Formats: sequence, C-alpha cells, structure tokens
Amino acid sequence: MRTHLISTSNACSIFRPWQGWTALSSTGPNEGTLQVLPNLPVASSYIILRPFFRPKNPRSDSLKFEDWELDTDSSRFPGSSIGKTQELNVKSHPHLHLDKTMVSIPKVRPGDQVYCELFDSIVQVK
Repeated sequence: MRTHLISTSNACSIFRPWQGWTALSSTGPNEGTLQVLPNLPVASSYIILRPFFRPKNPRSDSLKFEDWELDTDSSRFPGSSIGKTQELNVKSHPHLHLDKTMVSIPKVRPGDQVYCELFDSIVQVK
C-alpha cells in the first residue's frame, strides 16, 4: 500500500493536528517568527472555495463580487504546487487580507516553544 504520493523533504505522510518549534535565538514579529490567521472557519472555507473563482480581469485588483466569476474548468489551485506546501499570500488569496489579518506571535528567546493546533489557526513563517 502506498502511503504518500509525493516524496519530498518538506512533506509529511501522517496527519499532524499539532505542530510547533523551539526557538534557537531571540526573534520577534516579522523577524522569522510564526504568524497565524486566527479566524480558521472563515479562512478554511475561503481556501477550499478559492479554486472555483477567478477575477474576470486578471490585471485588476478589485475584490468586488461582480468582478469575479465562477471557474469550474480550471484545475488550478492558487498557492499550490506539486511537492510544496500550501502558500497563502495577498496575490493568491486576496480576500483574506493577509497583510492585515495575520497575527505574529510575541517575541521569543532561545528555548521558548510555540505550538499551534492546526484546527484553530493557519500558520506561516514571516
């Protein structure tokens, strides 16, 4: 039985509801610490539905409902590529307003540990 489809160093073949790390140096917000998107139900719904919509004009930055259309023909999943993790950014997921909604963890010192329950937040390192 094949347990995973893509063998890469940055992928995990088991379900991990918790993830965390131990700080090896002092660092603060926007210096390499984690950021979380705390409103998981809304964010998850958007991420799941995002592949089904595209802007009518790819050059437009409009987020208005009428400037987007249903896309059931494409297999494109914004922010994803084979062998990589899911990336959320302001270009691939504009309606999440990541530049305003991501929350940095506080300053950490060597030995501090940070754990995130994946059901409660979406995590990125910034």
